[in-house]
Formats: sequence, structure tokens, C-alpha cells
Amino acid sequence: MKDRKKIGSLKRSHKPSSQGWLLRQLNDPYVKQARYFGYRCRSAFKLKEMQEKENFFKKGQRILDLGCAPGSWSQVAKEYTQGFVLGVDLLPCQGMTGIEFFQGDFCEPEIQAQITSKGPFDGVISDAAPSSTGHQATDLLRIGQLAEDIWEFTPGLLRPGGFFLIKAYHTQEVQSLTAQWKQRFQRVSYLKPNASRKESKEIYVYASGYRPKVVLQ
Repeated sequence: MKDRKKIGSLKRSHKPSSQGWLLRQLNDPYVKQARYFGYRCRSAFKLKEMQEKENFFKKGQRILDLGCAPGSWSQVAKEYTQGFVLGVDLLPCQGMTGIEFFQGDFCEPEIQAQITSKGPFDGVISDAAPSSTGHQATDLLRIGQLAEDIWEFTPGLLRPGGFFLIKAYHTQEVQSLTAQWKQRFQRVSYLKPNASRKESKEIYVYASGYRPKVVLQ
């Protein structure tokens, strides 16, 4: 009965587009589980599924979470590693025990210098995505650019043998980046966790066994 009252109030007070999102949130089992287990959002279960499949988190690791807000991926990283976790985002993140959050644009050199001072890291993870413009071609270009920005910053942060996990879409830019990742990592694969909504075209690119470039003398 309570859920019916909530749905009724949503229909009266929100536009059709926002009604659909709110109704979906109410009925989403991952949203309910996130509340029950204390995760900040449903995306925690995407990361947990991928961890169960690939086992990239290990005890004592140092993890960097780029575009971390609201902090659910940082929560999961801390849960598995019990190590140092640094979350960075343009938006503020409410503090959590054992996790360091830093507000700033990780594409800015000054911010990158501060992040680098906390490294090196065993893994760099990112569930970040730019705000949607509603224009598909523009959104895909922005998603590809964000993935490129994250990757350009990553090689100087990762320890040899480290891993990289990033949200992406099947675009030409991401395919080009994947070719680069295959040269720098022992293994690269695409992941699509069940917690990703069926209508979403998002994928995750997981790269393991980082190999720093050797500079020839």
C-alpha cells in the first residue's frame, strides 16, 4: 500500500520523463539492496559482480577511483582491499571511514599532481560518465573523450602488474583506446554485469597486468 501511495504522488508531481526514472528506482531490486547493505547507490553491485568474475581486488592494495561520486565504488574497493582508497570527483563526496575523498577536476594538471603524490596505485577504476546532452552523437563523443582523458593520466599512476577498469561504450574512440590498452596490459576484456540496466549500452573495459613502457637507451 505504501508503494502505491508513493507511485500516485510521483505521477501527480513529476513530468513523464522523471516519473519513469523514479518509478524504475522504486522497483529496482539493486536500489533496494543498496539501501539494505548501506551502499551509496546501485552501481556498487556492478563492481561486486565484476570482482566476483575477475578477482582484481586483493588485500592491501592502493586503489584510485576517478569520478567517484557518490562513493559506492570506493566503498566496494575498501571492502575488498582493506587498503588505501582515494576517490576523486568534481562533486563533493560525504566522508567515509578509511576512504580519502578529494574534490576537483582530475583533468587539471594541478589536481593530477596532488593525486600523483598519493600514488602509485595497484588499480585505477572509474564509473564516470559525462552529463547527457540528449544528443546521442554528442554524448558518445564526450564519453569517448572522457575515457581518453582518464587513460592519458593513468600510466603514470599504475604499478607494474596493476589493473584498469573503466566504463565505456562501443564507439570508435573506445575501440582505438582498446588497441592501445592491449599493448600496455597482458589482458583486456569487455564486461557487462547483470546490474547494468538492460536498456543501457554501457560496457566496462577491464585491463590487467600493466606493463610500463621500457625506454631504450
